[in-house]
Amino acid sequence: MARPFECIADINDRKELWKIGVKVHQKWKVNIANKEHFEMVVVDKIGNDIHVIVPTAYKQAFDLDLDVNVTCTMSNFQVQPNDLMFKVTNHKFLLKFTGGTTTGDVGKHDIPAKVNSLTPFADIISGKWQRNVLCGMASKTSTASKKQKKTGSTSRQPRPYDSSRFLDFNQEARFRELSKQKIWSERKFEINQEGKIKEVAQIIATRKWDTLVEPPSYLNYDVIREFYANDLPFDEEPFTFTTMVRGRNLKFDQDTINEYFGNPFTLREGDKCEFTRHLKCHWDIDTISGSILLEGCNV
Repeated sequence: MARPFECIADINDRKELWKIGVKVHQKWKVNIANKEHFEMVVVDKIGNDIHVIVPTAYKQAFDLDLDVNVTCTMSNFQVQPNDLMFKVTNHKFLLKFTGGTTTGDVGKHDIPAKVNSLTPFADIISGKWQRNVLCGMASKTSTASKKQKKTGSTSRQPRPYDSSRFLDFNQEARFRELSKQKIWSERKFEINQEGKIKEVAQIIATRKWDTLVEPPSYLNYDVIREFYANDLPFDEEPFTFTTMVRGRNLKFDQDTINEYFGNPFTLREGDKCEFTRHLKCHWDIDTISGSILLEGCNV
């Protein structure tokens, strides 16, 4: 007797054997240490989705068959907690292909396309959204860059670009340049709590810097490149400490970073941090800026 199909919403790590009928909603490649694998977001007929990782060892076996909008029956995969720093779905778990994973019935399931759920502006303003979930792609028909809005209609056709990932054609071009460069992961520091530098460990714990010394071991390099491709301003506009990743606007100013680390550092109004005070008292900022910045630029 054939095993029945199960729903993505029911997937958990309390059992090993699962069988789901899915459609590939999104697919992207990830390169880590010159080894490439691919990842997907798949959706079932109910509309629930989940993140899927296909390791390098199994990429060749599944890459051609599993393309965007392709349906299949997926069985015998590994279920892991979705504890990534930035998540592509809200599901508590993600799936990872193993040597026993199978995909059959390719193209035989009738599964509607997933409709992207956009976060309401009211929720964004009030902070009622999950900051570490990269979901809610902006519609290509409704997204326009600042430069496009300023120039309005023109006889010159704008250059095409993926507006769900980039603010402008120039940002997409910058992403392609960044793709040629290697990204070095942050180093992890293991400090003996009772060793010779236990005072350093105590300072880290007191100031809530644990996240800094224990960076995530898994990185999506395409997401990192999107962050840096979109963070630079248009033309001569001021630097705003905002960027866009997978259609979602992100802030990385001092207050946002401080909030991410659990608000370990709080200044009273008018106070300056120790680093800022040191800059003002010991460094000639104007001379340094004039030496390293292009003519007409400032910080």
